Amino acid sequence: MLKLPLMAQKKQTTSKIESPFWKSLSVCLLILAVVALNHTQMEENDTWWHVALGRWMVQNHHIYRTEIFSQIGLGRPFLAHEWLSEVVFYFFSSPSGKALSFFKLFLIVASTSSFGYFIARPYFQSRLTLPILLTLAFLIAFRAPVRPQIFEIIFSSFLLVILNFWKEKPDWKILLGLIPVQILWANLHGSYLLGPFLMFLFATGISLGQAFPFLPGDKLTTYTVRQRGELFLCALILLVVSLINPFHFELLKKSFSVFFLDNYMKEYIREWYSVVRVSKGVWFYVWFGWMAWAWVSLLMTFKRVSQVELYALILSTIFPFIGVRYITLSAILSFPDLIKRSFALYPKGFKGTRACAILAPLVVFFFVIGYPMTFSNAIPPGSGFNFGVVPTDIIQHIKANKIKGVMMNHYHDGAFILYYLYPEVLPVIDSRTDFYGKELFTEHFDAYSSMPLFNQYVNKYHVNLVLLRMIPETEVLRANLFESPDWTLEKFGLDNMLFRKVDATHPRVTMQEITAELNQLSQLRQINEKPISSDQAYCGWIRLLGHCELAPECRKECEMSDEALSMELGSLPLLCFKFSQVCFRKETACGPCPNVCELYSRSVERINRLGFHYPNLGGCR
Repeated sequence: MLKLPLMAQKKQTTSKIESPFWKSLSVCLLILAVVALNHTQMEENDTWWHVALGRWMVQNHHIYRTEIFSQIGLGRPFLAHEWLSEVVFYFFSSPSGKALSFFKLFLIVASTSSFGYFIARPYFQSRLTLPILLTLAFLIAFRAPVRPQIFEIIFSSFLLVILNFWKEKPDWKILLGLIPVQILWANLHGSYLLGPFLMFLFATGISLGQAFPFLPGDKLTTYTVRQRGELFLCALILLVVSLINPFHFELLKKSFSVFFLDNYMKEYIREWYSVVRVSKGVWFYVWFGWMAWAWVSLLMTFKRVSQVELYALILSTIFPFIGVRYITLSAILSFPDLIKRSFALYPKGFKGTRACAILAPLVVFFFVIGYPMTFSNAIPPGSGFNFGVVPTDIIQHIKANKIKGVMMNHYHDGAFILYYLYPEVLPVIDSRTDFYGKELFTEHFDAYSSMPLFNQYVNKYHVNLVLLRMIPETEVLRANLFESPDWTLEKFGLDNMLFRKVDATHPRVTMQEITAELNQLSQLRQINEKPISSDQAYCGWIRLLGHCELAPECRKECEMSDEALSMELGSLPLLCFKFSQVCFRKETACGPCPNVCELYSRSVERINRLGFHYPNLGGCR
């Protein structure tokens, strides 16, 4: 009579045990979410100059030390403090950028997954572990572009894993792995001082907790004087081995200068803005929720909190107020203690089926939408360079027509210019703001504000080309250049205008003259009698839009000047090549340049398959 109830009870208990399949599936989906968050196109213009410097160092077989890429920095000493990153980036570079993009994806997914695994593995049964891991992945992806700072993510995560191991088993041998990593860090990214700095703060927090145990958690673990001394010694060793780089003490001086003295970057450069100054996006509310739970969980588990835990959370909270670029570091630094406190509060409750039901649609969302920066904009999914954020049409125009000189440009475009046009064209400036300093940066910034300052600037630096973004900040200068007798419109691009200094071989053409010629072309409406193949039409527009890196089969057309391309495509009017957007509206497509736009309508769908979204008006028929 007793067997039936016991069997029933056993059956009921067994039915409550969830299959391990769901746990494994949820882990796989979490890793896929990490992949999806980082599988985005590269939009950071800085990547171009990092690859350019790496290319130069590989080709010349020594460290880059004297500036040759920008006009205002020409001949100045340059400290390539991220030289090893740049060599590595060049090794993985390709015209499309896909290899470099996948290299970054591998590094970030591997480091994020490893960091989460080694820290969170004992706490996976908590209902909060998976949401915390997903949030961590989101905040890491926020500042994980293809720039040397990805190594800051990797090495700071590694440091925290080692310190976590040391707290469980305080053995000096565990710390030895930090030494070779620190040497690499000092040659890969300028944030290498975080290594000895965080180690010193950790040692200080441990020591204060033992000497003055005013928090409950200070009394839960005891560390000997020797163990604490080993931590301080390790911090010193990490600082000393950081000098194993091509620049030695000079690099140390630069690192202190950038972090503590170059306050002008905090005034002008967005990634150095305080978190309260920038416009808020999805990342901000995710980070704010992360930090709010970090503090709430600390208060709820106060009886276990130690001083080193408190100091780590304070530092994690402060970092983003120094610069929004430290959002990721804030999450990494606070993660180990946050996951433990969450487990202490909610040790159980993990449901694999529920986790899969939440993660699956999120994974699909991230793969389709990309990384949601704001509630309306996202970094597009995919791989390789996002050529939509750089003036490809104008750069290819300069390259194909063999234009030479010095170009005044927005500092964000400088990296793309120097990568593709050096040495024929030098940008006046690029985004190496720490190199130029406040005086040169603000001089360039002020040159846009008035024609007297502009004329003074272009004369000082021998500028003969001016590239202006079509944004409100350049509206006055654009209008002045249209009216100036010293400048003529060279190219009206997709998002930029290129002006050229008037000289004997390049006379000024006014907008009135251009308009008159366009009206004349509209009345003539000549028919192109030369048969043009689909491949010719496609490659012609690849050259005009500047997407030659994505279409190697169009190499011949991409090297043609405007005159040669016009002949190749049936003696098309050269004036039509001056306007990149001529075929984007019906009144212009069917007006002065119908033959050009007929080739465009035949090619645009094929061009868009490369990842673009150009409009297709369907021709004029």
